[in-house]
Amino acid sequence: MFALDISDQTTLSFGWANYDASQTIYITSSASLNQITITMTNNTNEQVIFPPGDVYSMLHTGLAGVLYLQFLGQYIPADDVSVMSWAATPSETQWTAAVYSDPEDGTYLAIAPQSQVTIGIGNSITFSLTNVITPDVSSPVQGGTVVFTYAGVSGITNYIAVQLQVPLLNPPDTTSQALAPLVGFAETDLVFIGPEANNLTLYITNSQTTAITLNSQPTAPVFSVSFVFGTGSGALTTVDLSNFSVNMANSNLNNWKVIPNTLGGNPYWQFEPLTTTILGLGVASTAEISIGNIITELVPGVTSVIVAWTGIPGYNDGEVAVDIVKVSPIVVTGFSATPSTISFPTGPQQVTLNFGVLNATFVTVTNTDYAKQTNSSNFNDQTTASITSSTTFTLIASNIYTSQQIASSVTTSVTPDLYSLLPFGTVVMWAGDITSVPAGWALCNGQTVQTPNDGSYIVPNLTDQFVIGAGGTVAPTTNLQGGPDQHTHNITISDQTFQTSTDGTHNHSMTFNTTLAMSSGDTSHYTLYYGNNNGKSEGGGDSNNTQDTSSDGSHTHTVSVGFSNVVSATQNGGINPAWYSLAYIIKIF
Repeated sequence: MFALDISDQTTLSFGWANYDASQTIYITSSASLNQITITMTNNTNEQVIFPPGDVYSMLHTGLAGVLYLQFLGQYIPADDVSVMSWAATPSETQWTAAVYSDPEDGTYLAIAPQSQVTIGIGNSITFSLTNVITPDVSSPVQGGTVVFTYAGVSGITNYIAVQLQVPLLNPPDTTSQALAPLVGFAETDLVFIGPEANNLTLYITNSQTTAITLNSQPTAPVFSVSFVFGTGSGALTTVDLSNFSVNMANSNLNNWKVIPNTLGGNPYWQFEPLTTTILGLGVASTAEISIGNIITELVPGVTSVIVAWTGIPGYNDGEVAVDIVKVSPIVVTGFSATPSTISFPTGPQQVTLNFGVLNATFVTVTNTDYAKQTNSSNFNDQTTASITSSTTFTLIASNIYTSQQIASSVTTSVTPDLYSLLPFGTVVMWAGDITSVPAGWALCNGQTVQTPNDGSYIVPNLTDQFVIGAGGTVAPTTNLQGGPDQHTHNITISDQTFQTSTDGTHNHSMTFNTTLAMSSGDTSHYTLYYGNNNGKSEGGGDSNNTQDTSSDGSHTHTVSVGFSNVVSATQNGGINPAWYSLAYIIKIF
């Protein structure tokens, strides 16, 4: 994974520090007050060489490598610039300085070495700027900008002016204290290069235990915010794009008045409090400034916003520089799918995805397995996917350093989109030969098949099976299986009463044998025997007799018959209606 590069690799960079390390010039008539140290650093990929020779103006050419210093908009008057003393340190390296004036560039300083000066990669040299007096300045200039340019220097392929915000402020005095507010950006300090507008939120917070107040109702601005405008390294954007939207944010809207100073080549914004409290305590300790519509097309690098203050009773004037980082945005240089259209597929189709991105650290592609860290700021790669229906692929590129993320999409269309018509797992009846099932389909015979998305898949076995709808109580889910139902029958037989039929009026005849016997000496008793002649005959005899029963008239008889319940034997299988066999086939892509 490549690292975020915010350096201006083809330029020199410059730093500015007064005796108190502030990036300022103080209003003074004393030649000893302002002691400026200027640092020049080689940020290129090779040595930078200043050839020796005579110094020359910006309107001329010569053999020497010359360094120029301008005060943009001549915010330091020409007479004050002309008396400044510019020298290189260490003193053994001799440089020749001069002052030039022309209608286009105003009055500026120039310096060139008398012997060759070589600056190695990443190395620096320093200069001193003394006798910086401002007797012709009556009030602070909070939006001051200095510009460094150079000519005749080898090892540099891109000659870019370098600009720094250097406000002109009242000098500190011993009776006042230093104001040290906390100044920074909420959420982000990044500005993305390109046509899209950026937004920043700048905060100024009271870090003291007492409120910062004025002695009377304010009549002048106390804070200013200025940026570096131009085309050079260190500039945020050009003057033409300096129409920022600058306003107080959130609860500060009614406590401050914003005064834009946007005419000329050095725009800046001033902020005047509407009450005697400048920065209070607690929730009132912070003033937030919303800065919108920031558009830049300049090279990546670090620029600064200068927050300066002046005229606060009991406090010295001062300034704080806060970095703004210009970074290249993520750019999708290309994203394509081949083929883009697939017609009448008979199975899964392979699609190749080619893409390129700039300034991303990680790339993923949806509907594929692709997820990879990048290894360069200009990253190109490809991946493949197997599809069965119209598919949209989305490239997501992100940068962990800038928290930026963008997306780009392409679509491969499948016509007709069979998946949308018949998705994977659709089962239909097939009247064709079971040995010639169409491509993309499989016979439902319990076999294991390979699918493009899910790998191995066991199809249902529907041979000689009756299909029941799932989702009910018998089959709550799909892919369940059961045998034939087993059942018995309960047979209940009710008790019945029967009635005999009538046979009309009749009687019945009975024939039987009788024997009459009398005992000896007893004339009052005798015994009559029916049936066989088995009595003792004492003067009697045997005889056969016929006797009819009496008639009961015509009648019937009622007969009641009771039955126990009966359970039939267990029954297996079912009853098939007339049938016709078809095969079941299942869609497997």
